[in-house]
Amino acid sequence: MTPAAKRAAPARGSAARAAARAAAAAEAAERSGAAGTEVGTSEAPTGGLSTESPRGDVPKETSAAGKYAKRKSTAVKAATVESPKVKSPKSAATDLADQAVESVAESGLELYFLRHADAGDPAEWSGEDADRPLSKKGRRQARRLGKWLAELRFRPDALITSPKVRAADTARIVGRAIGVKPQADQRLAGGLGDTELGELIGGLDGTVRRVVLVGHDPEFSTLVSWLVGAPLSLRKGALARTDLPNRTVGAGGGSLRWLLPPDAVPD
Repeated sequence: MTPAAKRAAPARGSAARAAARAAAAAEAAERSGAAGTEVGTSEAPTGGLSTESPRGDVPKETSAAGKYAKRKSTAVKAATVESPKVKSPKSAATDLADQAVESVAESGLELYFLRHADAGDPAEWSGEDADRPLSKKGRRQARRLGKWLAELRFRPDALITSPKVRAADTARIVGRAIGVKPQADQRLAGGLGDTELGELIGGLDGTVRRVVLVGHDPEFSTLVSWLVGAPLSLRKGALARTDLPNRTVGAGGGSLRWLLPPDAVPD
């Protein structure tokens, strides 16, 4: 071996060792990088709750809770809507006032029974019964009813009253409010039955579609109950509307549309 070859051999050995060390270092770095990648992408253990969803969906547990809350909210709303509200008499009267006064068919008749307003205690009246007037309370009831009907733009074709003072005064006060002059009919003074009512209606002009009768009990309560086929009672100052589709007076042949007690009318 020449002197130059002897000098080159150690150099080649050193280069080989350096290359071997570099290769080993690269392999170690590659293994370390692979291990780091595995740690960084490790998944949660099976059965755990992941905070991320690959499709952006709400986690199952959260979705179930939301559905329960939604069902509960819907049930509460349904209960609120379906629960009936009990209305006071004055609220019911206001609802009537908010509606247009519906008319019966052209061939029919709207028949209103208005029992006279309060006239005090008969036992405390010393004069003739027919002359007993309205009490202060009764005049107030009549004025209030007349005002309410006027606000409804209610105008009957005929206003017929008993000639007894308490009924005639009720008709006069109400009639003045709605712009209709009352007519007296002796048949309304007492003893009004189905026959008399049929005769009264039969004697009306054919163009009359709406008529108000002002009279007394027990006749009015008995007649209205008979016409609609159900027992009811009219208090003093109460107003009942019964529709007769064919203008015919018969048992159960009428339809009760209004039954308005005096204290239901708003002030």
